[in-house]
Amino acid sequence: MEENEEKIKLSDIVEKCLEFRQSPTEDAFKEVEKTIAKVDVRERLSLAEKGLSLVSILEDVKDNENPVECAFDLTSGFFFKGLLNYATNLLVDIPQTMMNIETYDLLVTLGLEDHMLKYCEKDARALRKMLDDAVNFSNLYRLVNVSKLISPEGVAELDRVIREFKETLSIEKIRELKGLLVETDPAWSALKESVGEDIVFAKTVDDVAKLDESLREAEGEPLPEKTDGDGEPEEAAEDGSAEPNADGGE
Repeated sequence: MEENEEKIKLSDIVEKCLEFRQSPTEDAFKEVEKTIAKVDVRERLSLAEKGLSLVSILEDVKDNENPVECAFDLTSGFFFKGLLNYATNLLVDIPQTMMNIETYDLLVTLGLEDHMLKYCEKDARALRKMLDDAVNFSNLYRLVNVSKLISPEGVAELDRVIREFKETLSIEKIRELKGLLVETDPAWSALKESVGEDIVFAKTVDDVAKLDESLREAEGEPLPEKTDGDGEPEEAAEDGSAEPNADGGE
């Protein structure tokens, strides 16, 4: 775009936007449009300029552990300290305290972002991707540092606890948990009343038993012996099939 030698103050644009919001007349909106149109925008930033923008944006969020606030700060930070750097005649003269989501919404709603992206959208997308990559790398770096604080003894203890839990998770335990669930969850209670408690329980135990067998087979563990109703191992018939039950069934 043709360069305009006139310097535009961001504070003037904010002021005109506020005037329009207080008195949303056509004349007030035209004043906003006319001022924004004077902002000159270049197509790209150099890699060094992108790097400086990223450092400035990330510096503002490095100590914020609230994910929602951090997302807001990254969005507004990218606008004020990233996108506005593409303007060649814009003086960003508002204080840091005004570079917030409220001012961002005001300026974006009234067209400043759209005006700038008409000229630098492709390069601005590249800058935004660099910011996202930097944030992801920062999170990974923190995760690695935290993992270094976990000693081998701590990892071994965690593994022991998990194994003990797995060994004690029996059908009886599941029966107890199922009973508690049915008694406290209205959805399960309604299901029990509509199809019968035996069907609900049988389906639950059957699925868990199949899952347990699959896990044992995958880990190369021996499958538990099948038992009869009294808890005794089933005896195989001479032909290799299971002994028939008292009622004549298999």
